[in-house]
Amino acid sequence: MENVMRTKPMSVINAEEVAEELPRHLSLFDLLCIGIGSTVGSGVFSTSGEIISTTAGPAAFVSWIIAGLVCCINALAYMELVTCIPSSGSTYAYAYHAMGELPAVVAAWLLTLEYGVSGSGVARSWATKVQDWLEEEHPEYSYQWLNEDYTNLLGAVMMALCVGVLLVGVRFGKWFVNTITTIKVFVVLFIIVVGFSFMNTDNLSPFVPERQDVDGSMAFGAQGIITGVSSAFFGYTGFDEVCCLAAEAKNPKKIMPLAVIGVVTGTMFLSAFASLALSGMIPYQQAESFGSGFDYQNANWAAQIVRAGETCTMPVVVLVCFLAQPRLNYALSCDGLMPRIFSKVDDKGNLFENTLITGTFFTAVAFVIPFETLWDIVSFGVLLSFNMSMSSLLVMRMHKKSPVLASKLISLMVISAGLAAFFYQIGYSNEGHVWCLVVGIIFLVVTIIACFAMYFKCPQELSNPDNFAAPFVPFLPTFAVLANFYLAAQISYTGIYTSFAWLVASVVFYFSYGYKHSAGRTEKVMSKATSVAYAIDKHLFKQEITHPDTKITMEREPTFMENILRTKPLRVIHAEEQVEELPRQMSLFDLICIGISASVGSGIFSTTGEIISSTAGPAAFVSWIIAGIVCCINALAYMEMVTRVPSSGSTYAYSFYALGELPAVVAAWLVSLEYGVSGSGVARSWATKVQDWLEEEHPGHSYQWLNEDYYNLLGSVMMALCVGVLLMGVRFSKWFINIFTIVKVLVVLFIIIAGFAYTDMDNFSPFVPVRQDVDGTMAFGTQGIITGASSAFFGYVGFDEVCCLAAEAKNPKKIMPLAVIGVVLGIMFLSSFASLALSGLIPYLQADSFGAGFEYQGQRWASQIVRAGETCTMPVVVLVSFLAQPRLNYALACDGLMPRIFAKVDEKGNLFVNTLITGVVFTVVALFIPFDTLWDIVSFGILLSFNMTNSSLLMVRMRKASPSLAPKLIGLMVGSAWFAAFFYQIGYSNEGYVWCLVLGIVFLVVTVIACFAMYFKCPQEETLPENFASPFVPFLPTLAVLANFYLAAQINYTGIYASCAWLAASVVFYFSYGYKHSAGRTGWSSLMSLPRESTMLSPIISDKKQLQE
Repeated sequence: MENVMRTKPMSVINAEEVAEELPRHLSLFDLLCIGIGSTVGSGVFSTSGEIISTTAGPAAFVSWIIAGLVCCINALAYMELVTCIPSSGSTYAYAYHAMGELPAVVAAWLLTLEYGVSGSGVARSWATKVQDWLEEEHPEYSYQWLNEDYTNLLGAVMMALCVGVLLVGVRFGKWFVNTITTIKVFVVLFIIVVGFSFMNTDNLSPFVPERQDVDGSMAFGAQGIITGVSSAFFGYTGFDEVCCLAAEAKNPKKIMPLAVIGVVTGTMFLSAFASLALSGMIPYQQAESFGSGFDYQNANWAAQIVRAGETCTMPVVVLVCFLAQPRLNYALSCDGLMPRIFSKVDDKGNLFENTLITGTFFTAVAFVIPFETLWDIVSFGVLLSFNMSMSSLLVMRMHKKSPVLASKLISLMVISAGLAAFFYQIGYSNEGHVWCLVVGIIFLVVTIIACFAMYFKCPQELSNPDNFAAPFVPFLPTFAVLANFYLAAQISYTGIYTSFAWLVASVVFYFSYGYKHSAGRTEKVMSKATSVAYAIDKHLFKQEITHPDTKITMEREPTFMENILRTKPLRVIHAEEQVEELPRQMSLFDLICIGISASVGSGIFSTTGEIISSTAGPAAFVSWIIAGIVCCINALAYMEMVTRVPSSGSTYAYSFYALGELPAVVAAWLVSLEYGVSGSGVARSWATKVQDWLEEEHPGHSYQWLNEDYYNLLGSVMMALCVGVLLMGVRFSKWFINIFTIVKVLVVLFIIIAGFAYTDMDNFSPFVPVRQDVDGTMAFGTQGIITGASSAFFGYVGFDEVCCLAAEAKNPKKIMPLAVIGVVLGIMFLSSFASLALSGLIPYLQADSFGAGFEYQGQRWASQIVRAGETCTMPVVVLVSFLAQPRLNYALACDGLMPRIFAKVDEKGNLFVNTLITGVVFTVVALFIPFDTLWDIVSFGILLSFNMTNSSLLMVRMRKASPSLAPKLIGLMVGSAWFAAFFYQIGYSNEGYVWCLVLGIVFLVVTVIACFAMYFKCPQEETLPENFASPFVPFLPTLAVLANFYLAAQINYTGIYASCAWLAASVVFYFSYGYKHSAGRTGWSSLMSLPRESTMLSPIISDKKQLQE
C-alpha cells in the first residue's frame, strides 16, 4: 500500500522543474489559442444546433452560461494546482503529488480519453462533415467510401496530417494552431455579428419552450436547460489541455492561471452569443447548424463561409489533442510508469518518437473504431478527472495539518456526492422511485456536513504568495464535485460500465509495468533533486532585481507645459511604497467584499426592474452579460496598472504615472464623482426606498418629511452613521462591510433560487419584445438590449473602488488582479441571474422591483425578505464610497495637490481627519442636493475615468520605445473614437442625419488605423514578471475606449455640458492650489532624500530569503 499510494514530494517536483528538458516557449497568447482552439471546434460547431433543436430551445444561451460558470468553478482548482505543480500531465501530476501513484495512473488513463481518444473521434466527426458537404455540392456522387464506419479513410488521413505538423516541431505546431484558431474565432465572430443582423426576435419566443417529446425523449422546459448544460459542458474542457502544457509555459506561475480562466471566459462568450445568434435566425426546432440558420434567412453566401470555416478549422482540435497526449506520456515516462522512449527529447526540444508512436496508434483508432461507441466513456472520464483535481486541491490544502481526518472527510464528501447525484437522477427520471430521491437528499446532506466539517476541523495550509489561491475552499470544490457527478449521472449505464472497465485496464497496466519500473521505488529521483539544488539557487539569483532608477535633476527651470504634464517616476512610486503609512491589512476576501458591496446595491437593486420593464424586457439578462464583458475588458487595464502602481487613488495614480500632473488632477475629480457624489446619491435613493416601504406598511401616514427633495433628513442621517463607522477605524469598517456584503449576497442568492422556484415560463415570451413606445421613449428590440447594457454597466463599477485601496492590500501584486476580476465576474453572475429570476416571476412590463415579482406570485413573505434585505444592505454602498474617497484625497495630499491635513494618518493607521472632513462635506451634499441633477455627470465621469486608465496602459507600454509617436497615436485613437461614437449616435437617433452616420464610420476607420499603427509602429515594453500583463494590447484597450464612449454618447447633452463644467472646475482648482504646492516641483525631494537602498525593492520582495521562499 505504501508503494501504490506513494506521493511525489514537492522537492522532486521543484527539481524536475529546474532540470526540465522541454523548452519554455509557450506565451499566454499561445496557451489561449491552444485552449480556445481545442474547445470551439468540439463545442460551438458540434453541439450548438443540437442543444437548441432537441434540448433547450433558444434558452440554450442560458445553458452555455451556466455550463461556463460551472467550468469556472472547476477552473479555479486548476489555477491553483497548475501554479503549485507547473508540470506536464495536468490531473495526473496533481494526483501524483496529492493522492498517490496508483490514483495518478488512473487519472492519466482518464485524461487519455479526453486527449487521444476524443481527438480520434473529432477526426471522424470532421470526416462526416466533409462527406455531407461534398454530397450536398455534388449530389450525383457518393463519398461514403471516404467515411465508412469501420474504415474511415478521411479521418485517418487528417489524423496523419496533424501528426506530421507536430513532428515538424512545437514551434511550427503552435504557429499553425495560433493561425487556425484566429481564423476560427473570426468565423464565430462572423456568426455572431452577421447572425444578429439577420435576427428575427420572433424566433426567440418562446424562449423556454414547454416540456415535450422530441424524438422519443423529453426535452425543453427548465429541465431542458439543465440537460443542455450537460451537453454544453464538454465544449469548455480545453483549459485542462492547457494545464497539460505547463512545463512549456514561459512563466507558468504568472500566465497559467490567466490562460485557464481566459480560455473558459472566452469560450463562454463565443459559445453563448453564437448560440443566441442561431436561435434568432431560425425557429428552434429547425436549428440543426449555423449553416442551416443562414440558409433559412436566404443568406447562402454566409452559410458557405460558415461551413467552410467549420470544416477548415475543426482539425485544430485534433492537433491540440495530439499536442497534449504526448506530454502526458512524457510525464508518465519520466516517472517510470511508461517505457523510457516516451521521455526522449530531441535536440530541438521536441518529443519526436513519442509523438510518432502516439500519432500512429490514435490514427489507427480513428481509422477503425466508430466514435459513438466511445463518447460516453470520454464524457465520464473528463468528469472523473475534474473531480480528481478537486480532491487533489483539498488534500494539498488540508493534509499537512490534518493527515488522517482530512483524508477521511474528503473521501466521505466525494463518495456521498457521487451517491447523492446518481440516486437523485434515478429518482427524478423514473416514476415510482421516490425513495431514490429521498436517499439522494440524505447523501446530499452528508456531503454538506462533510464539507463544513473540513472547513471547521481541518486547518488549511497557506498558499505560497507566488501561487494562485483558489477562493472559498472547501465550498467551491465540493460544489464542483457535486455538479460534475450530476452531469456524469446523465450518462447511460452502458457508458458507465464501460468506463469502469477502462479504469480496471489502467490498474492492470500499472501492475503489469508501472509498479515495477516506478522511479519512486528507487533513489534516482531524490538524488536528481539533490544534484540540482545549486541550479535552483542559481536560477533564482543569477541576476539582481532592481527597478529603473529615474534620475531627477533640475538643470534648468521646467517650462509651464513640462510642469503640468510632469509624470511621477517609478522610483518615486516605489519610494512611496517603502514609507507608506497606511497599514497593509486588506485580504483578497476583504477586497472582493468591498467591490461587490459597492456594486450590488447600486446595480441589482436599483436598476434591474427598470431595465426589464422599460428597456430590454426579459433580454435584460443579455444586457447584464454584455455590460459585464465590456467591464471585463476595462478591468484588464486596471489589473495591469494596479500591479504597476499599487498606490491609493486608482485612475488618479495611473494618470500621474502615465499622462501627467494636470490629467491626474482631472482624473481625481472624475473619480470623486464615482465615490463621494454617487455615495450621496445612493443615500438619497435609500431614503426613498425607506419612505416607500413605510408608507406602504402604514398607508394612513405620510413620511415625506424624511425625504424632501431639497432637505433629505433620512439620507443625511444614514451618511453621518456611515462616517461614524469609518471613524472607528478600517479594521472595524471592513468587518462591518464583510458582514453586510455576505448578507447582501445571500439576499441576491435567495432572489435567484426562490425566483426560479416560482418562475412562470410564459413570462419569458417574448424574450426580446418588439420595439415600441414606452412613456414617450422607444424601447425593447435589439437596441433595447444595448440601451439596457448601458444602464447595467454602472452596476459593475465597484472594481475601480477596489483599486483605490491598493496601498492597503496585503500583497497587491498578487491579490489585486484577482480581486478586480473576481468582483466583475461575481457581479455578472449575481446580476444576470437575478434579472432572469425577476423576468420569470412577473410580466416584463410590470417588473418594477424584486418585491413586485414575488408579490405577483402571491409570495408576500418572500417580498418582505427581499425588501428588508435591500433596505438594510444598501447603506454599505455609501460606506464603501466613503472608504474610497478619503484614500483619493490622501493620494492627492501626499503629492501636494490638496492640503497636507488630508494626508495625516493617526497612530492606528486611520485617516481620521480626512474621513471626518470628507464625511461632513458629502453629508451636506446628501442633505440638500437632489441626486437626479448629478446622475448624468456621475455616469459621464465614470466612463471618462475608465478611458483615462486605458490610455494610461497604452502610454506606459509604448512611451519608452516610441516617446514621440506613441502619444500622438494614442491621442489620435482616443479623439477619433470619441467622434466616432458621438456622430454615430446622433445619426442613429435622428432621421435625416445620415451624414453623421457616415462621419461616425469614417472616424471609426481612423480609430482602427490608429490602433494597428500602434501595434506595428510602437514596440511595447515588457511587463515585469511579478506584474499582471493585460493581453491583446492595444486592441482590447481600443475596444474599451470605443465601448465607453458609445455608452457616454447615450447621456443627454445637459449632462455632458455639466461634466465639462466640472472638468473646468478641476483645472481651476489645480492652478489655484495644486500647481504651486505640487511635490513634483521639488523633485519629490522629501522622498528622494531617503537612502538609495530603501527604494530599490518593493517591500513585498525586500530580502533574498523571502524571495527564495
